[in-house]
Amino acid sequence: MNSYASTVRPLHSGARLPQVSKPVYVYRFSLRAFLLQLLFCTLPAAALLATGRAEWAGKCFWLLFGLVLLRAMLMGRRDELLCLILAAAPFLNLLRSFVFYNVIIAMFLVLLGFYFFSASNRFSQTLRQFGLFWGVVIWVGIYYTLSLYNTRDYAINLRLFELAFTVLCVLLLSRNRLLLGVALTGTIISAWLVGLAMIPQMGTSDRLGIIAVEGRLLGNPGQLGLPLAFGLLALMFDRGRWLHLQEKPMCRWLMLAPTAVLLALTTSRASWLVAAVGVLILLLFGKQQRTRLVSLCIVGIIGIGIVLMSPYGVALKKGWERTFGEGQSVRKKTSGRSDQWMVSEYAFTRSINSIIHGHGPGRGPEMYAKYSPEVPGVQYAVGKRVALHSLFMQLLVEVGLVGLISFLAWLLMIFSKIGFRVREHGLFPMACFFAYALTMVSVSGNDINSGILLGMALLGTAYSVARIDGVRGPDNMHLCTPSSQVREGKREGR
Repeated sequence: MNSYASTVRPLHSGARLPQVSKPVYVYRFSLRAFLLQLLFCTLPAAALLATGRAEWAGKCFWLLFGLVLLRAMLMGRRDELLCLILAAAPFLNLLRSFVFYNVIIAMFLVLLGFYFFSASNRFSQTLRQFGLFWGVVIWVGIYYTLSLYNTRDYAINLRLFELAFTVLCVLLLSRNRLLLGVALTGTIISAWLVGLAMIPQMGTSDRLGIIAVEGRLLGNPGQLGLPLAFGLLALMFDRGRWLHLQEKPMCRWLMLAPTAVLLALTTSRASWLVAAVGVLILLLFGKQQRTRLVSLCIVGIIGIGIVLMSPYGVALKKGWERTFGEGQSVRKKTSGRSDQWMVSEYAFTRSINSIIHGHGPGRGPEMYAKYSPEVPGVQYAVGKRVALHSLFMQLLVEVGLVGLISFLAWLLMIFSKIGFRVREHGLFPMACFFAYALTMVSVSGNDINSGILLGMALLGTAYSVARIDGVRGPDNMHLCTPSSQVREGKREGR
């Protein structure tokens, strides 16, 4: 059938010129095919990592992932490109050093550039729909430029772009709930595979998410814990509809079990806090979901009990004692962050200028090295240049009250808009907003995980999101695009 659909009306007295409808390109997006592509990239790498072959795991993943991206690009499947990079986020974070550290930013530039040139209208529509995203654009642009000027080091705060690009990907995919749902589901599956691959190597560490293998330290419990905590919330809130699982309760239950168990084994306090606050929000405001919440908590308690009886129960007990043990000092409970807060407060109050506008973007590590020897009781990295492990701490030191108040005002605008539209979008964007804010207390948050949380929060500020832009079948969808945009795979008449 001809790929171009047109309608011509016959001329008659007083008739207008023939009207030709815009041609439409259609291609089939299959959930099963997409997940198979994701497993094609990640399963071999996970198997190699489980056997301690980290170098081979890194090379294998990047080779296969590159081939899948190249195939999707050659076929013009721009939506799949964005889905793939979000779905593979846990592996990207874990194995980025096997190429070069900023490979994720480079990939975003290529894929989003391809998307822009093939669908510039979609870009402009997204920016109009989500006006608060301009806050991210302005903040990243100004902050990075000033950091570069102050330090002459291009790498300082470069990961701000990783956050901004991730948020943009989430917003672009929000036009279609199936696209967004499959990307987020892929993120959870990738986190499972990373966690399962690390379990055989847990002898090198008492926390899931970080391992010592082949002479290098790989991973971070928070990097693994945060996508698992996000997955737990996505499965619990709004009957899983943001994952496109609202009609599949059994699937949600089956996915909850490994997510909760792996999250517990990470012993990541920030991730535990995100999950706990999400449960609290659901308990307070999700009146229709409280019964399911009680059932989920029972399942979670049973799962944790099984873990405690397993050989990995020792790691979970250590994590619990490290977090809640009475004999633990604040310094040990916060992994040195309490020392950083003391030094940050000291640096912040050095002068009226430091209080108003800080010491300058990018100078946080320098200020810590300068002032940490002067603060009594500080033991963490005294006299060394270290990154400040909180976005709020970083803003306080580097841009003072001007920067911190501006950022808090922007967050308040997001919160208020989510609150106004909570009936339309459900509680999940609100949970993601609090998850993002809590994450910023313990890390700088300039990564894919934080970008997904912020992007999902911004979805709750729009009048209408996640409309179906295609015709769905049981396990696939035909995505439709005007012919003025790039050809996307197989063309069919419409």
